[in-house]
Amino acid sequence: MKKEVLGKFITIIACLCLFVAAFAVIFINNNYVQSIKKLVRSTTTANISELTVVKSQYLDEKIEYELKALQLLAFNIGERNGIFSCSELIREYQKLHGATNMWVLDINGNSWSSIESDVLSKEKDRLFTPALKGETAMSDVFMGLLGKRQVLFQTTIIHNGQIVGGVYEAYSLEQLQNTYGSSTYNNSGYSYVLDKNGTIMLAPVRFSYLQIYSNFRDVLKDGKNSNKAINDFMMALQNCSKGSAVFDFEGQSQFLSFTPLQAKKGWYFVTVIPLNMVEEDGVAIVDIAMRMSAVIILTMVLIVAAVLFSIYLRNRSRRKYNMYIRRIYGAIAQNIDTVICIVDVKESLVEYTFENSQEILGIPPQKFLQPVSEQDSEFLHELKQILQRRPAEKAVWELYLFNDVTGKNMWLEITALPVNLQGIDKYIFAVTDVTADRQNRELLNTAVAEAKQANAAKSNFLSSMSHDIRTPMNAIVGMTKLAQIHIDNKFKVNDCLQKIDVSGKHLLNLINDILDMSKIESGSMVLSSEAFSLPRLVNGDLDILQTQCRSKSQQLLLETKNIVHEELLGDTLRLNQIFLNLISNASKFTPENGKIIFAVEELPQRTPGYAAYRFSVSDNGIGIAAEFLPNIFTPFERENNRSVGNIEGTGLGLAITKNIVEAMGGRIWVESTEGKGSIFTVELELQLQVEREISTCGKALQGIRILFVGSLNDEAKKLVAYMTDFGMLVKTVASEAAAIQELYSNDQYKLVIITDEVYSVAGSARSIREVCPSLKLGVFSDGSNSLLLDDDIAGKTVDDIFCKPVFKGVLCQKLLQMLVISDNIVSDKVSTSILDSRRFLLAEDNALNREIIVELFAMFGAQVETAVDGKEAVAAFESRPTGYYDAIFMDIQMPLMDGYEAAQKIRCSQKLQAGTVPIVAMSGNVFAEDVQAAKQAGMNAHIGKPVDIDAICKVLHELLK
Repeated sequence: MKKEVLGKFITIIACLCLFVAAFAVIFINNNYVQSIKKLVRSTTTANISELTVVKSQYLDEKIEYELKALQLLAFNIGERNGIFSCSELIREYQKLHGATNMWVLDINGNSWSSIESDVLSKEKDRLFTPALKGETAMSDVFMGLLGKRQVLFQTTIIHNGQIVGGVYEAYSLEQLQNTYGSSTYNNSGYSYVLDKNGTIMLAPVRFSYLQIYSNFRDVLKDGKNSNKAINDFMMALQNCSKGSAVFDFEGQSQFLSFTPLQAKKGWYFVTVIPLNMVEEDGVAIVDIAMRMSAVIILTMVLIVAAVLFSIYLRNRSRRKYNMYIRRIYGAIAQNIDTVICIVDVKESLVEYTFENSQEILGIPPQKFLQPVSEQDSEFLHELKQILQRRPAEKAVWELYLFNDVTGKNMWLEITALPVNLQGIDKYIFAVTDVTADRQNRELLNTAVAEAKQANAAKSNFLSSMSHDIRTPMNAIVGMTKLAQIHIDNKFKVNDCLQKIDVSGKHLLNLINDILDMSKIESGSMVLSSEAFSLPRLVNGDLDILQTQCRSKSQQLLLETKNIVHEELLGDTLRLNQIFLNLISNASKFTPENGKIIFAVEELPQRTPGYAAYRFSVSDNGIGIAAEFLPNIFTPFERENNRSVGNIEGTGLGLAITKNIVEAMGGRIWVESTEGKGSIFTVELELQLQVEREISTCGKALQGIRILFVGSLNDEAKKLVAYMTDFGMLVKTVASEAAAIQELYSNDQYKLVIITDEVYSVAGSARSIREVCPSLKLGVFSDGSNSLLLDDDIAGKTVDDIFCKPVFKGVLCQKLLQMLVISDNIVSDKVSTSILDSRRFLLAEDNALNREIIVELFAMFGAQVETAVDGKEAVAAFESRPTGYYDAIFMDIQMPLMDGYEAAQKIRCSQKLQAGTVPIVAMSGNVFAEDVQAAKQAGMNAHIGKPVDIDAICKVLHELLK
């Protein structure tokens, strides 16, 4: 570095000496030069004028040469049969003359260009017309290919004495300028080519702000010359005169010599030389002293140049070597993820840092070359401190630092290696970002730990499940054996079969849980979307679990809040799975006489077209230990304590529930206190159906009088408000006596509703029935008086029960049903009479399954014909007359032809009934994607195995009604 500084210093001193010597010579001779300026000026002016004429002649000769050459080319083209057949000749001409483009144009407008992109298509009419009129000429300047300024040489092509077209040569202005040179008068002057209006046709090749002007008048105005002088100059151009003038521009006086061109009418050649250079050069010519000064200066220049050249040669090899090393460093930096810093031990400064420091560390390499400063970031300061370390041998450090430049934490591996380069001690530091490696290691360690934990959990799960699976299996095997032993004892056999049925369903639930979890873990669970009624879904789940709860004397209650939307779209199978899992779990882990509350609340709407709900299941059961709560939703995990160990289950129910909730875009959480109970809460957004009015209620129930007996709590107020919305006339009284008095005074009431908060509900109902035997009578109850009410309903005292909480849609349907206004109300109870005298086709490859289904259908009067695969099923359908089968039941997995293909072939059959015969999938594949696949294959419905006769009848009611 010191040598480089010394070389620069010597160069500056030499240049300074040269400058001083030149200045001294000029000063000595200045007075003498001034005395002869006037004498020389007249001679110099004549010389410049003669020079201007000579240069203009060069340009004239060039233009005439190109035009004559082009005429010769046109003559050769005209001698041939077709003017477009000379492309090779024209291209050779273009190459020889340096033309930028060549065209041939016939009188019909057809053209050929030596360059495919014809940028002059818009200017052809203006530029190409003269040649077609018989003229040989050069055009004015135009913008050609790639925006270059060009002129166009053109001449006529004559064939057999007639004008047949023209040939055109585009010539760049640079080539014309090369004709007379870019400079003049010992490089002191320059030249313009103007037209008679002062427009600049050819500008000098030089750097000057005057290049922005396109007219020479503007150049003269810029120099603040008088308008008279400018107008006189412009008038000389108009009159085709030649001469000279002096004008000011570019900050000094300029000598102008101008003469018209002969080869291009209206164009002028103008030479511009600074006035002081004219006089100074004149003095140089006649002044021997100036020549001697020049010799002296030249000698000094040669001496200095020799010195500088010697320094240059010496430094060039060093620069080449340094450049070579830097290129190597740059190539290495582009291909590695390590930043290399080279530190000079003596100077204690970083002399080079790889360019990749910006990419890897976020710090430009120049920052490392600067000494430690308070302006450095903390991260850079830490790195500079590390670069000051001087280990005696190779050392490696791994550091965890916060990079305040990028805002990220980084793991850096820094290696320091002492080296000696050309006798100079240095350190090479290698800084590598190993953050990703550390993170990958941590992720790998975490994955290994999770895998070990999952394997341990599955092992524990299988160990725990051994008892759970064997229990129903033992019951099935044992009860089957007992039934065989007591085959003649009908009561005993029936009891065994009932227990086998219960154990089989329990075993099926265990298997379904395992299959569901497998489906979820593989990521292949698909959600369906179907219309459903929220009240029907919720009440249906409660009806399913009421028996389980009553067997343990548990209360299962439903609470609602702010329910506005009841008709929704969603996957009812998965929603049922969520609610049944949570309520069933609550019942399992709640002792006898416990209480379970299923609460449904509609939350403020978050997304247009969707309703937000919060579902919670709370109990006062045994609760969950605090240490097990984090694992409550983990697959295969079961709490290991005495109170839970004897409760059967897979340990998958809550994991399945959580995955379903998250797949629906919701969330689930649990709050629990051991010994006091638990609350499981689910929040979901469900899509709304297209808004439907309960129009039947609005018309059919309008004006009907209702008498409500009892106190008006929140649920009672909601009931009254809904009936009022239907247009019903509702009267409320507080007691049985007031109700009887009202009925005596007004006989227009159609229905009396008694709340279960009235003392002796059954007694009040009987008293009102005695007063009005034909009156419809209902009880508004939460189910706590259900046994008493069931007896009264059986005795026809009460017509129906209005269950709490109230859903508007359910209330509408119940009122229509009670008041016998609508005949379109379909009961939820499905009759097996739909099977009587029906004929079905069953495609089933399993003989045992065929036997079971045939026997079941035969018990209810149905006839079943069977096929062992899809191919036989298609043949059977096509061989029977139209309307022979009422429906077809199709297994999915069968040999030769599966159920999907068979259904598609039936739908594509030429039989009249092919498109309308009901086809029902009957398969063990019961996931949402399986149901969808069946429908896409042309099937009308899907029933899962093992088959349930009630489910079959329900589907047939819908398909055959």
